Amino acid sequence: LQQRVQITSDLDEGISVSCEEVLKRGNYTRKGDPNFSIAHLRVVYKVRKLNTSIYFKYRGCFQDYNFQELVLNLLYSTTNVFCYAIDEKATYIFKQQMQNLSDCFPNVYITNASYSIDSAGHNMDRAFLSCMYLLRNVSVWRYAITMQNYDIPIKTDAEMQLIVNMLNGSNSVGIYNPMPDRVPRFKNWTVAALKLFKNDSQNDQRKIKICKGNIGSVYSREFIEFLVDKMNPTIFLNRLDTVSYGNDEMFFPTLNANHILGMPGGFTTRCIASDANDGFRLISWEMRKHQCESGIYRHRICIYGMLDLATLRRQKQLFANKMMPEHDYTAIACWAKYLAQKASVSGHQHSLNLDKYSNAPNVIFNQDRDYWLKNIKKSKCLGIN
Repeated sequence: LQQRVQITSDLDEGISVSCEEVLKRGNYTRKGDPNFSIAHLRVVYKVRKLNTSIYFKYRGCFQDYNFQELVLNLLYSTTNVFCYAIDEKATYIFKQQMQNLSDCFPNVYITNASYSIDSAGHNMDRAFLSCMYLLRNVSVWRYAITMQNYDIPIKTDAEMQLIVNMLNGSNSVGIYNPMPDRVPRFKNWTVAALKLFKNDSQNDQRKIKICKGNIGSVYSREFIEFLVDKMNPTIFLNRLDTVSYGNDEMFFPTLNANHILGMPGGFTTRCIASDANDGFRLISWEMRKHQCESGIYRHRICIYGMLDLATLRRQKQLFANKMMPEHDYTAIACWAKYLAQKASVSGHQHSLNLDKYSNAPNVIFNQDRDYWLKNIKKSKCLGIN
């Protein structure tokens, strides 16, 4: 377990990306459910390479085509849809590799929009929006999942289909109070000041509450259509640009949590900072060292390794953040093999306990929004705390 294989940039850039070679490397024959499929929206941006001897220092830059292709293979079905928004700072070789990958499949898209994206959050929301605009008119998907560079699935596609179906139209987006110094310093946060709606008659004096949440979230198609067709995010995003770090954690969670906006599948600010906020992306923070057997961190978040795989098997989330090829590709390969073997077993998804998903507060809330909006007390969120 102490022997770690690492993928270097030279090896990664030397991978053949002809369609013939791509199809040889993975199984892309899985048939999806034509009545329920998932759109995977992934932002891929340039990161500084980790020096594992001193976890908070970095050297060089790194991108991982091999990792992106592997994750695509693990999630692929003929009815799922995939969209990649790629950092404009990415190398020419990486961009060509990703474009070639897209050209091999009718359901894999690369956005034309190009933004300079970084781990501080700059332009992250715009990149996700570019995928949402692109996929708005792709007709097959019912839910969209937003993920980043090194998020890796911890459930098979068949399991994800069942779990996401349990949301029954609701979104899964964590909501928390943001750090005060990360909230843009504007006094007027009314819908009118933000000009949130394209129909100006809807831009009234309703005041929104700024929330933060998880980048890795799950959104109903109705939520995304509402956002794309009816909303104007420009001013809101421009205000978030004034925040130097973490501005990407507030845009989508705020829209989802402010029930006054009427976002389809949304939740409520009355449940902020409650146990109702557990999302579908597993993150182990540095302050909880017992949750990170690898002992390696980036931005105070665990980089999972071989010793963490047993823990990943027990989790209810859909994805884990994060696993990095330059740290421990052995763990990634082992985990991918486990998921692939699991996916090959017919009916494996039916061993899931779906009650914990169907009984989640955000799901219960959306089953009868009018009732809950009238009856949720400020000190209580659907009676759970």
